Amino acid sequence: AVKEILQAKSTLVIPIGGDGTLTALLQLLAEQQLQQQQESNKDTITMNTTTTNDSPLAPPSPPPPRKLPDIAYIPMGTGNALGSVVGCRPPRTM
Repeated sequence: AVKEILQAKSTLVIPIGGDGTLTALLQLLAEQQLQQQQESNKDTITMNTTTTNDSPLAPPSPPPPRKLPDIAYIPMGTGNALGSVVGCRPPRTM
């Protein structure tokens, strides 16, 4: 699902679950983004192998990383420790 989120250039993702769900989503998004960036850099360097007037061409700059989608979070886990840290937990009543 993460690959589809990035390929579709989604601007907002809303995971519903606990701390593990959110953590896994963020990790997978970051890993997929890094993998796509590395593949893009590899393709850019491979394409630039020609020389002009006996001087090598400078390799092109890699493309900037694409912005990841915004993340909203609906905490539905048991503990929701992360939710309480980022303010997604209702206040406790005494």
